[in-house]
Amino acid sequence: MHKQFYFFALFISIVGIAAILRFTNLNWDDGNRIHPDEALIVNGAMKVRFFSDINPEFHDYNGLSVYVLRAVTQVVSALTHDGSYLLTPEGVTIIGRYISAFASTLTVVLIYILTLQFFRATPNSCHIFNTTTLAEKNCTRIASVRHYINRIFHSLSILLCRFLSIYGEKQVSSALGLWKTFI
Repeated sequence: MHKQFYFFALFISIVGIAAILRFTNLNWDDGNRIHPDEALIVNGAMKVRFFSDINPEFHDYNGLSVYVLRAVTQVVSALTHDGSYLLTPEGVTIIGRYISAFASTLTVVLIYILTLQFFRATPNSCHIFNTTTLAEKNCTRIASVRHYINRIFHSLSILLCRFLSIYGEKQVSSALGLWKTFI
């Protein structure tokens, strides 16, 4: 019981530190919009008018970042009854940085969940941070992960042999030689 509490407290503190580091000083450029990609996305988001004009006239990236930024900016503007978020690039930039910091903090939680799913272990059954305990009896799932990785490499080597048998060794070696000249 106490170990689970301490592990949970450690997890919460790691997420808390990650959030503090990500949300501190979001206005690091004092509104000067120094980062060029950020300025392009903000300009694209400011051109979008939902349900009338949804063309941001910015197609360097996919449209998700532009449309999400515009939607969140409209929601924040409606909730705070402050239209300056929609009108000034500085307001849209700060909201975009909050979205980015939140998504980045959320990745810490998702990595934790994926790690637990991948190893299928409880926090008490395997000490992740101590490499000397990986050989313990209750950490045998690590060996099964190694087994799956070995199977993947084995399958890739079979595919490579099949590729060589189809296309011939001379064509593959000449293609690899050509590829090495570009590296």
